[in-house]
Amino acid sequence: MHRVVITGIGVVSPAGLTLGDFWSALVAGRSAIGPLTIVPLERLNTRIAAQVSNFDPSDHFKDKQVNYLDRFSQFAVVAARSAVRDAGLEISPELALATAVAVGNSAGGQTSVDESYLKLYGQSSPRVSPLTIPRWMVNAAASQVSIQLGLKGPTWTVATACASGTHAIGQAFHMLRSGQAPVALAGGTEAASRSGRSNVGRRCGC
Repeated sequence: MHRVVITGIGVVSPAGLTLGDFWSALVAGRSAIGPLTIVPLERLNTRIAAQVSNFDPSDHFKDKQVNYLDRFSQFAVVAARSAVRDAGLEISPELALATAVAVGNSAGGQTSVDESYLKLYGQSSPRVSPLTIPRWMVNAAASQVSIQLGLKGPTWTVATACASGTHAIGQAFHMLRSGQAPVALAGGTEAASRSGRSNVGRRCGC
C-alpha cells in the first residue's frame, strides 16, 4: 500500500473564489447563503441561495474555450489549476500519462440544458447548438480538467447525488493507495441555473 497525502487544494465556491478567501470565510464563520442576485427572480419562490458571485469566465479562459465549457466545467478547471499551483506540481509529459482525474457531480451542465430547452420549447427553434451534449454530459467537467491540463491518465466521473465530490476524492484515494496512479486530481463541482450567463453555483475543490 502507498501512502497518500493531499499536497494542493483549489476552490471556487460561494464562500470564496480562492483558497485564501474560502479559508478566511470558514475561520470567521461567515455564511455564504444570502439573497439571490445573479438569476432572474420573477418566477422563483426561493429568493436565497449559496451563489458563486463575481466569477468571470473571461478571467480564466479565452472566448473560444468558454463556448465549450458549461459553468460547472469552468469551476472544475479553475479549481484544478489552482490545486496544481498550490501543490507546486510540475506535470511532465511522463507524469501526465499516469495522472488520474476523478470529479463528482450530480446534475451535469444544467445551464446548457436550460438554454437548449428555452430555444426548442420557448423560442420554437428547430435546432440547438451542436455543443449542447459536450457541455451538458455529466462527465464533461472531468473530461475538461483532463483536456485543459493535458492529463492522459484514468479520467472518470462519480455521480452519487450530494456525496459525489466526497466519493470522487475517496475513489482517488484508493487509486493512489493501490498504486494505480501516482497523482490524482479529485473533487466535486456543480452549477445549477435557469439562465445562460447567470448561474447559481456550488463548489469545486480539486
